[in-house]
Amino acid sequence: MHDIVTYSEVEGNLICKFSGKLDTVVSQVIKDDIINHIQIAHIPTIFDLKDVVYISSSFLMVSLLSARVTPNMKIKVINAVPDIKEIYRIAGLSKIFTFE
Repeated sequence: MHDIVTYSEVEGNLICKFSGKLDTVVSQVIKDDIINHIQIAHIPTIFDLKDVVYISSSFLMVSLLSARVTPNMKIKVINAVPDIKEIYRIAGLSKIFTFE
């Protein structure tokens, strides 16, 4: 299940590339791994959601926890489909996350 997220460092950013459905079960499994990678890297973080088809409220919580350990509490979200961007906006998270 850990193939749902892969990590790389590009131009001083930690890229967390997600794929598939980020439902409650998946979110619980990957949460600690994501937090650990962000804490160890201690550089700006980007969530690449290009291959994500669904996010649950549990993944929104993982996103929030990730932002708390990211420098300046800012995470950039890239390649998200409009429906997923809207979920972040409705949840009131658009001030913490920037979208491209």
